[in-house]
Amino acid sequence: LPELETGDFTGDSHPDLAVWHNEVQTPRTFDIQIFAGNGKGEFRLWQELPRDYLPQVIAADVTGDNITDIVYSGGLTTYVNRCIPPTAATPLANVSAASYQADALAPDSIVAAFGADFTSQTVAARTSPLPTSLGGITITVRDRNNLERMAALFFVSPNQINYLMPAGLASGLATVTVTNLAGLIRRETILLTPTAPGIFSPNGDGQNTPAGLLLRRKFNSSEVTSEPLAQFDTASQRYVLRPLRTIASDETIALVLFGTGWRNQKNVQARHNEQSFMEVLYAGAQGQFAGLDQLNLGNLQAFFPGTYAINITIDGKVTNRINLLFEAAP
Repeated sequence: LPELETGDFTGDSHPDLAVWHNEVQTPRTFDIQIFAGNGKGEFRLWQELPRDYLPQVIAADVTGDNITDIVYSGGLTTYVNRCIPPTAATPLANVSAASYQADALAPDSIVAAFGADFTSQTVAARTSPLPTSLGGITITVRDRNNLERMAALFFVSPNQINYLMPAGLASGLATVTVTNLAGLIRRETILLTPTAPGIFSPNGDGQNTPAGLLLRRKFNSSEVTSEPLAQFDTASQRYVLRPLRTIASDETIALVLFGTGWRNQKNVQARHNEQSFMEVLYAGAQGQFAGLDQLNLGNLQAFFPGTYAINITIDGKVTNRINLLFEAAP
């Protein structure tokens, strides 16, 4: 049975938990796991202290810094682990690289991990398939069944890593571990779900301006033309909504959006301006780039100038909200 101690191990005035197992089976490794609490009854894995043999553990502020420390013994040696608050030991934060939401992540989706001191380099992968080691960084993900897989890496930098969540992992809690050549380890417990949809923005913030195309076709022609949904504004140095011509009476249009986290979807609903439903023509893998998904929508009734809010729900999960801008034909 697990044993535990409570204390403010992270220095944020919220109670945390230290959990370990005392089992009569030697030799083996006994990890003391520290779970950081947020004051709302929710805890995430913050630190692990590996020990051999049966540990004896007490929690006390032995360093006099008003932060509870862990004192534990294993065999003939006693150890003192000074718990350092997250401001000094930056935690790991894994979010969707498209929406920047952290409530859940999906296998085979593109993830952004934020932290500090990952590496001294800034390196982008230049090989296909993607490498599992880049700039001295590796990432492993262990699911609730203790299946552990290495993640493919797109990009590493001192404060951010972009990676592909491995496929084939079980839904439920999972542990993401980042390791570098210096031995630095960052861990976070995440929730894996079959889908965790997010739509990319060219600004890299998952807000308002989508990455995608508008396709047009005349009724009496097979030719299809495409227009980007965003354009770069030199004044603000950001991408803004590109004005799109309203739909002519002799043409049909389709909307193509790019994102991640929905290739395993079972149900997609899309509306514009929270009213008219749009036809889902395709929702799955984009097919060319790892982790990139594509959503094709039809029946967009944009006959009048103005801003159209696009609301998309995939398997009951609402994506980050996006807009389209239409203007009158010249």
